[in-house]
Order: sequence, then C-alpha cells, then structure tokens
Amino acid sequence: MHKKLDLKCTYYKTNICKVGFPVVVIQKYIERLNKMKYGYVIHTFDLDKVELKEIAGKR
Repeated sequence: MHKKLDLKCTYYKTNICKVGFPVVVIQKYIERLNKMKYGYVIHTFDLDKVELKEIAGKR
C-alpha cells in the first residue's frame, strides 16, 4: 500500500514497520484511497488516556 500511495516506509525489524504522513495532509490521502476504492480506518491516539480511538473510516 505504501508504494501505491508513495509513502515512506520505515522498517524496524522483520514484519514490523511504520508508514505514515502528517495529519495536515490527511484529506489528500483520503481522496487517493477513495479513488482507488480502498477501505480505510483513521485512528487518533490520546496520549493522556493511553487510548486509541477510531475517528473516521470507509469500509
């Protein structure tokens, strides 16, 4: 997926990597995913509560 969206992929070790982009450009990637007809889920992490929350998505 990172190749199709032209995102940088940082490899930590076998089967563990990080792919991401700044939140200010999220709309750009949502549009690209919609054009490609891919589903997605967008999460935010609340550092104070140590909690992951789903904030948007298209399945």
